[in-house]
Amino acid sequence: MRMGALAVLLAASMYGTLAPAVKRAYEAGLSFAEVTFGQLFWAAVLLTVVRVGRRLLFDRRPSFSRRPFVARRGVREEGKKATPFRPEEEPADEGGRGRAIAGLAALGVAGLAGVSLAYYGALRTLPAQVALVLLFQFVWMGIVLERLLFGVRITAGRALAVGLIFAGDALALRVWAIDWSAVDLRGMALGLLAAGSYTTFLLGTARIRAPYDVVDRSLVMVVTGALVVSAFFRLTEPSASLLAPPSAFGLVLWLALFGQVLPPLLFNWGAPRIGGAATTLLSSVELPVGMITAAVVLGEPLGGVELAGVALIVAGVALVAYGDTAGGGKPAERALG
Repeated sequence: MRMGALAVLLAASMYGTLAPAVKRAYEAGLSFAEVTFGQLFWAAVLLTVVRVGRRLLFDRRPSFSRRPFVARRGVREEGKKATPFRPEEEPADEGGRGRAIAGLAALGVAGLAGVSLAYYGALRTLPAQVALVLLFQFVWMGIVLERLLFGVRITAGRALAVGLIFAGDALALRVWAIDWSAVDLRGMALGLLAAGSYTTFLLGTARIRAPYDVVDRSLVMVVTGALVVSAFFRLTEPSASLLAPPSAFGLVLWLALFGQVLPPLLFNWGAPRIGGAATTLLSSVELPVGMITAAVVLGEPLGGVELAGVALIVAGVALVAYGDTAGGGKPAERALG
């Protein structure tokens, strides 16, 4: 549990470092298509290299193997514990494998591709402050969906954490200073779509029981996302360049590594261990990390009100992390009822 929470916190923190890199990429003249597709393309390349290299060096048995089903999560038939490079369970039939791959592909479409297209699209017509407010609706969306779909009770501790996180968001983003009457409706719709897509990604990584290790799971998601993004731009902007010039390769590689390689690996490993609700709440750490990174890297101002908001968000995240790792047992079992 503690390692699962740490993995989710690291993944969300990495997402928080992307905003300065995206801003620098646009300042360098990269287009929406080059930023969005480029990171997914190079992420697919990096994950493929990792998969092939691991198989050549360490694993003579293909990852998509036909070994017997192991019922209990985290324990294999021969008594070995699951690791990031060992599947947690394997279905005995091809139908189970097909359903697992379809689920992962759906996360690649709705999660990785959906968030990128919707959120970056919202930023084209909305101020970044408004887009962030809309994106962070994933906090309550995840909690409510866990309750409606899986019967996970909203505990008092998690309700308090949601309150702290929303209060922190309001302070950190100064929502009272936003002129909502001037906000573009299409941009608002895209921002809320990004929140829904991110919620789907977080809950899906926690719930889909794929019979493959995190590298294979992440690779399926990233490749599917790249194909969808490529098709989207070929249909909407046929003449658009999809790959950035060599001079901007470093920026795109940063976005690929910290946006589409490491976070999916960490989410795929950590989210199933702590549950969807805890994953959603812990992912709120993305905003404080993003604000601090922007202040350090870009020199953006960070005043007392914003720092107070950051402190409240961190307090909410800490409450979830402590409550979900101190109680023992499976997260779903502790929340049901």
